[in-house]
This record gives sequence, structure tokens and C-alpha cells, in this order.
Amino acid sequence: MKLVALRVLVAAAALLSASIVSAATFAPSDSVLLDTGGSLGITPSSGGGPYAAVVGAGAEYLVCVDSTDSCATNGLSIRIDLSDTLSAIDFILSGSTSTSGSFALSLSDLDFSPAGTIVLITPPGYGVPPLTSGTFVITASSADSIDFEGSGATIGAAADTILHFAIEILPDDVTFAPAPNALFLLALGIGAMSFARRRQRAR
Repeated sequence: MKLVALRVLVAAAALLSASIVSAATFAPSDSVLLDTGGSLGITPSSGGGPYAAVVGAGAEYLVCVDSTDSCATNGLSIRIDLSDTLSAIDFILSGSTSTSGSFALSLSDLDFSPAGTIVLITPPGYGVPPLTSGTFVITASSADSIDFEGSGATIGAAADTILHFAIEILPDDVTFAPAPNALFLLALGIGAMSFARRRQRAR
């Protein structure tokens, strides 16, 4: 009985949290900032930023890593697309680095519509075309910024590999109005826990 009651309470908590956290779009025409770093050569150059771009259709940034010709024939090309219709960031990768090392990408001054702060970032899941070598992961995040890092003996991807990072925010003007089914499950779970305690005392 206690296990059943606990499961009901967990389900209610999930519904309550879902009624607060939501998806949102990046604010259209808003300016975002990119900083770069790491041991590998990178364009835009490390330490030269932050570089500003306006959120709109298509990729906001083109980054080239470990290349001798701006990723025309070698190096790792990365397009960074902040969706103007979804709360998501897509990294479109092609090519490969040729030397061991790492690179860092930091996106900051991220504004959303409706306004809010980042509370959850979901990285690419199973079934996503993997990198051919190396890794690309989130290293840190705050209310309005996300840091990424690529590293490996080489870092490579098949042409136009998309790494999709979905983002959920807590709206600034959130009003707590849980769904009726969440309240029902919460009451049911509390009642079941109380009943289980009474039975235990009666033994």
C-alpha cells in the first residue's frame, strides 16, 4: 500500500512540475552572444569575442575548428542555429579535426518569449546520428547561458550531422495553477499514505 501511495505522489509531483516548466521560443530579433575557446584553433577566434548575432531563420553562427582553409577542405565545420520557432539549439557538424585537443563554445544573453530562465536542457537522445569520433557535451549552464565543449584525439562527424538540444524554461510570470488531475492524484496519494499508517498502527 505504501509503495502504491508513493507512486501516486510521484505521479502527482510530475504533473505539478509539468504545469510550471514549459517550452518557449528564443525571443525573435534578439541579440545573443558567442564566446569561443579551447586548445584547438577556432574561428571566430578564441578571446576575440563575444560575438553578437540576431536570432532569426537559419544559422546564427558558423564556427570552424582546426582548419587551414576556413573549413573549405579540412577541419570541423559547425553551424549553430538557435530556433526562432522552438526552444532548441541545433549544432550542424561536418568534417573532422586532425589533431588532439578541445574547443569550447559559450552562448550567453539568451532571452526567451515568454520571458523566463533555463531550468532543463535535454541533449540529443538515442537514435541521433553520433559523432564519428570525439565528444560534444554541455559543461555548464545558468539562467541565460549554456557552455559546450568538444574534445578527443579527433572530433568528427558525417556531413550535416545535427545535434539537437531542447530547452525548457521557468516563465518569469508563472502563476501556479496545477491541473485538476494533479490535485486529484495528490489527494489520493496523501489519503493512501494515511490509510497505510492507520493499518500499521492497528496491527
